Amino acid sequence: MERNIKDIIKDICKRKGTTLRALAESIGTSGDSLGTTLAKNNPTLDTLRKISKALGVPISEIVDESQRPHVNNLCPHCGKEIHISVS
Repeated sequence: MERNIKDIIKDICKRKGTTLRALAESIGTSGDSLGTTLAKNNPTLDTLRKISKALGVPISEIVDESQRPHVNNLCPHCGKEIHISVS
């Protein structure tokens, strides 16, 4: 199951302790406008750059994840990212 960009950005926002509305304000747009753009799954490259800069993540974290199957790596209790490694 492919994840859409809106879900990925929502997960990153949760991990960073912010909301889509706060993200929208930080990039100079309204929450409704950002929500609509993300729901259509087609933000411009400029919008992706602003989002990645505001969230402090590379664009590839947003775009590459949307091409991979969903793997929930967030703690269901605190929302922090869970890192698992196998040696």
